[in-house]
Amino acid sequence: MSELLKKAIREAVGMETPTATDTRESIKNTSNESIAKKELSDQEKEYINTHIDKELLPSPIKEYCDDVSQRLELPFELVVTTCFAFLNNLISDKLCLVPTKDIKYKIIPNLWGCIIAQKGTRKTPLFKAFTDTIYKKHFTYIENFEEAKERYENVLKTLSSKRKALIKAEADGDSGKIEELQAAIERLEAKAKEKPRSKYLLLSDTTKEKLTDILATNKQGFLIYQDEISKMLYSFEKDKEMRSLLLESWSGASSYTIARINRGDVNVKKLTLGLFGGIQPEIYKKLILSDSDNITSGFNDRFQLIYIADDIKYKISDKEANEIVEHAFEELVTDLIDKKLENYTKAKEYRYVEDLYYLQLTNEAKEAFKQFLEGLNNGALASAYPELRGFFSKIDKLLGSIAILIYTTEALQEPKEDNFIPLEVMQRAIEITKFYVYQAVEAFNITSILDYQKEIAFEKKRDKILDYVASQKLPIKLRDVYRHNGMGRNFALQVLEPYYVIEKHGRSYIITSQKTSLPLKSDIDNDNSL
Repeated sequence: MSELLKKAIREAVGMETPTATDTRESIKNTSNESIAKKELSDQEKEYINTHIDKELLPSPIKEYCDDVSQRLELPFELVVTTCFAFLNNLISDKLCLVPTKDIKYKIIPNLWGCIIAQKGTRKTPLFKAFTDTIYKKHFTYIENFEEAKERYENVLKTLSSKRKALIKAEADGDSGKIEELQAAIERLEAKAKEKPRSKYLLLSDTTKEKLTDILATNKQGFLIYQDEISKMLYSFEKDKEMRSLLLESWSGASSYTIARINRGDVNVKKLTLGLFGGIQPEIYKKLILSDSDNITSGFNDRFQLIYIADDIKYKISDKEANEIVEHAFEELVTDLIDKKLENYTKAKEYRYVEDLYYLQLTNEAKEAFKQFLEGLNNGALASAYPELRGFFSKIDKLLGSIAILIYTTEALQEPKEDNFIPLEVMQRAIEITKFYVYQAVEAFNITSILDYQKEIAFEKKRDKILDYVASQKLPIKLRDVYRHNGMGRNFALQVLEPYYVIEKHGRSYIITSQKTSLPLKSDIDNDNSL
């Protein structure tokens, strides 16, 4: 439709309807006003990083993420975000950080996060770059657990059989047999006390019942990850208990009782779960940003590893994997899974939770930790985005977790002499955390961006319909309009209602004339005076 016709329609109907060009300009201006591009106050700039400097990362994380980024043609920060999710949740509740003198204030590195992206952004091969090595260990542990469980069940069966035999021997008065059976029963009872424990590292799909069974026997926390986590989030509408369970697991290493009607209660000594996956922008807006139980419960604030994969182009790289870098990263993954990390980091035993060890901060690192968190939560950025106060107040978890990962990765290469994380590591963790502050603010702005995108789509379809009708000889049936333009009847009716007289004859809608004296497209095209 020509701009003159659009202008004539707007003037005649007395409406100020923005054109598609106007709307595209609006979204362009909105994008230009994103936190990355607009003028920020010095106070706001202090807590924002738009990129992650590679040199902040320890080796081999830096080299491997760079290699994956080049091979998959994906942004470095996207790869790093995925890496943090998987590696931090391998440490899980084996180590924690006690950042103050209060020993009960602990940070467990079981991070939650999401990649906000449309379909086709190569999330699956990206996740696979990190899960392949982990799954090799994971399946070995599960196979060993199944074998151990079978042996344990045989012990219980044998124990039951021996006890029955003992009753018979006592009834028969066979003293020799009684002594033999009592000794055997004593050995079997000792074995029966050592119930086999599983070692799940990853879980890509689960139900509450299955999750409960795993938590009952698992040695440590693990990561639930999915290509699309929306399925799980939607399930919370029906299963509030699942959300409640996950909410409790975020703090990490807390005791928790799960009531089961048929099989008895399950007492979990260290409830620790990570959560990570992809989510589409529209669903993120609906499930994370909308006014729902996820907001009021603080569930949304726990997603701290956020990355918005905006406008990723489809590319095929002809680069082979760097085998040296890949091998070094596989060794790191294996070390995080198998090695006693407390021996390398000199972590101390945490007195309140079994099999949990803690790191501390030097006085300088503690002061940097304190100043960053207080400044962020009390400063201009928190005032500008009051909706993110919950996220900002919980960001100590993200900061502490990144510091733990950096410190532990470097300790595996060169064991530490004490359990104090130094200022230099804390400063690196702060600079990385600033990137996720930036991502959180950008994610919050998704709502306005999506609304503008909807306006653009509406304007394009509206222009197409009006252009078509203006070029036809009236009257014309509505069905001819929407069929010709490949759109729904209700949408076509919505568009045409303000501009044309529409009469109903039986079941058909007939467009008879314009509501006001508007020039047709052909008139405008032929009249140079317009």
